[in-house]
Amino acid sequence: MLDSSTERPIPWTFVGHMQSNRVRLVQRLMEQIDKNGFVYLPNLSFVSEDGPHLNGKQLQTTLEHSRYFIWCTHHDYFYMESERFRNGLLSGSVPIKIMQKTFPLGPEIPFQYLMMSEDNFDQLLPALDFVTTRRRFVEEFCALPSLEQELTRLIEAIAVHA
Repeated sequence: MLDSSTERPIPWTFVGHMQSNRVRLVQRLMEQIDKNGFVYLPNLSFVSEDGPHLNGKQLQTTLEHSRYFIWCTHHDYFYMESERFRNGLLSGSVPIKIMQKTFPLGPEIPFQYLMMSEDNFDQLLPALDFVTTRRRFVEEFCALPSLEQELTRLIEAIAVHA
């Protein structure tokens, strides 16, 4: 896990398949946040070892030089995309999910302060202090139960009801 004080010359990185809503979002990022972000918007195609997509190492390297890792989903329902949060943790960047729709999120959903509405992310993102937000994210991520702990809890709960 990289230290957040590492120099990060890329203010934000956006990775996602090409879609009109994402192109509009990237345009807003460039106009309202910082024009010096890194954008990767390939046409939708199969992912393979030979490309054309960024591989894990290339994404990691890019994020190690980025303050914020920004993305949005291509569908209308909510899900966490835990791998993107993990990528942020391991690279030293802060993951930011831009949501096109707002969803009622209960207190069990972590990192809600890193999920911003498309309507107002341009006000919320510049207000974040990178180092403070990064520290909070790392502390909260590390406090979550491990996969093994959650699977054990789930199996035990199923066994009790069987």
